[in-house]
Amino acid sequence: MSPRFRLLLFLGVLAALVLMALYWGITLQEEDWGPAQIRALAERFEGQPWLPWAVFAGVVIGLQIAIPQVLLVPVAVIVLGPWSGFAAAYLGTIVAAIVGYLAGRYLGRRPVRRLSGPSMKRLSRSLAQRGIQSMVVINMLPIVSQTLINLLAGTTHIRFRDFLIGSVIGILPPTAVVTVATHLLLQVGRMPTAGEALVLFLAVFLTAMALWVLTRRAWNWLYGA
Repeated sequence: MSPRFRLLLFLGVLAALVLMALYWGITLQEEDWGPAQIRALAERFEGQPWLPWAVFAGVVIGLQIAIPQVLLVPVAVIVLGPWSGFAAAYLGTIVAAIVGYLAGRYLGRRPVRRLSGPSMKRLSRSLAQRGIQSMVVINMLPIVSQTLINLLAGTTHIRFRDFLIGSVIGILPPTAVVTVATHLLLQVGRMPTAGEALVLFLAVFLTAMALWVLTRRAWNWLYGA
């Protein structure tokens, strides 16, 4: 496969993911899919040993076609309950991240590096130097599609080990927050809205950043002492 063809394929996949993310973000919010409808559908297969695996696979596939995680986690919680739903959504998101990273590395790494200028290469190396921290922060931001994050991360100098560790840490708080929010809101019979999930995500992000800054300052003070 020639570098030019890989670049065109990578750009095509990138454009398709952007369009699908916009589509799902608008369409799924407009559809009349509440907890009752999802639970009624899940009750047909309740008790089946393959149901958790089906939800896990659904999260992986859903993220690959740019369905937002904020919509997939509540579905997993409604179908499987808070604990099993959290596990399926969290592990599914990690596997989807690995798939996206490897796809970006195969499709776009060589052609993107070849065509990128010095500034982009410096940015890529800068991200690689703080690979784990970069992925933790980026995964906790609800602004960017995780599918795009994973795909683009594969084109940078970030090592797979750093990408994986950062993703495992960064994906955990948002998934836990949406799981808890969904479980609480199910008590009043509705799913969390995109706005509520966004506020929760931002709260987790700001709290984590504050703890990170305080931890670094404490470490520097102890180390300096």
